[in-house]
Amino acid sequence: MITEIAEPVQRVRSAERFNLAADSRTFDCKFIEPGIISYQDHEGGGIELLRKETIDRCINSAVGNPITIGHVWVTAENRLAEEHGIIQEVYYCADDGWYHVKGSVDTPRAQNLM
Repeated sequence: MITEIAEPVQRVRSAERFNLAADSRTFDCKFIEPGIISYQDHEGGGIELLRKETIDRCINSAVGNPITIGHVWVTAENRLAEEHGIIQEVYYCADDGWYHVKGSVDTPRAQNLM
């Protein structure tokens, strides 16, 4: 989820994958639901109210973004260390009220956490 921050941050969006592994594992899981969301584990983060309409407007921007462990900013300089996979698809499931993501997880650390 992209939120406004006080200082501009350079984001990395590229089709090039740095750590694509032969043993990547695909996944399909719940990602986010409308309501109160906490970003307190991220410096400068807080608690946000995210409405479905707000999520609908920006959710497709998640496609192509790296999978990280925790809320970390991914830059060109730290991408090799922080990227553990990639988001390939996002969709809303009316049956459970959640947005789900599909993607691949490339690193053993992330695969163990999943």
